[in-house]
Amino acid sequence: MGMSALSSSTRRLKRVAASCLIVGVLLLAAMIYCALSGQPEERISLIAEGVAFLMLGGGLSAGLCAMAKILEGNGSSGSAHVSPEIKQQLAQLRSTLDEMLSPASTLPPADQVLLSRIDQALEEIREFTLMTDREREDRLNKVVEQRRRQIMREVMELIGKHEWARAEHQLAALESHFPGDNEVSTIRYDLERARTDAEDDTIREMSRRVEGLIVMESFDAAVASCTRLVENFPTNTDARALLQSVSRQREMHIESSAQKLFDDIRQQIEHRNWRGALPLAQRLLSRFPQHARTMQIREQLATMHDNAEIQERQEIEVQIEDLVRSHRFGEAISLGEDVVRRFPMSPQAQTLENTILPRLREVLNEEGQPAMQ
Repeated sequence: MGMSALSSSTRRLKRVAASCLIVGVLLLAAMIYCALSGQPEERISLIAEGVAFLMLGGGLSAGLCAMAKILEGNGSSGSAHVSPEIKQQLAQLRSTLDEMLSPASTLPPADQVLLSRIDQALEEIREFTLMTDREREDRLNKVVEQRRRQIMREVMELIGKHEWARAEHQLAALESHFPGDNEVSTIRYDLERARTDAEDDTIREMSRRVEGLIVMESFDAAVASCTRLVENFPTNTDARALLQSVSRQREMHIESSAQKLFDDIRQQIEHRNWRGALPLAQRLLSRFPQHARTMQIREQLATMHDNAEIQERQEIEVQIEDLVRSHRFGEAISLGEDVVRRFPMSPQAQTLENTILPRLREVLNEEGQPAMQ
């Protein structure tokens, strides 16, 4: 393994070591927060789990730092020495893990799975510390080679699925880590050739699909499809032109639709039809939450809601009066009780509950009419 790759590996190990320690601290803080906000009988166990996670994070951090030190020793002097202190820390951490993973442990299943993974990682760290310099180098070379072949397989699968943008992203990362690699260069050639062969047909097919989406006014889906098309063929002028055209049509559709809803709302308000204006306003807010017209309506929404309720109660009052005049007392009582239940603090509810409903029940009993359920 070259000096640059070795240096990169040690830097990554140190970053991961720092992350492990930070995660341990965050888990401890989360457990303390849960303990303070939970039941008193759970506090001790939660705090204990938090301390255990902090120990695990610290142990992993120490182990990874040991690996980094070993790698640095390989790169500088060709040999490395693992201090007895680090070996002792790893042994203590292993003992703690064995205890927490024992059948007598009270940790939840999810924590057990996490600890099992940490236990496996620590076993790999312990094994690494016991290797000779040559064995460590062979092990790291093997890991790097496995990762290289895995990414190459992923890129080939993405090429087969015509997911050109994702394949390009993966291949670019591969090329940065393995510059001049012959197999990687072959995959680059295969990607460019396959993408070029599929380009014209894909553009035509996507254009037809986008036209259908626009006919159905599915502008968001059309823009998303065009965006993916440009990502897959970034140098294709037709793809970029299609995206620009669909984006303009989407903006025009949003503007016209929002304006029409706004005009309909204003018309309902001018006619004092608050019950008709409210659902239109709610539709405007849900469909175009960031539009300028929506901002105007949002400021009036509370007033519209209150006026719509007042209007509904007034309409129900009229219905109750009509039912009383028709001697349909049972229906009138049922409707009045519904007003009291839905609008208990309204003036109509107070009047109905204190005056009208008791009188209607008396009349209903006198005439022997059945009450409405």
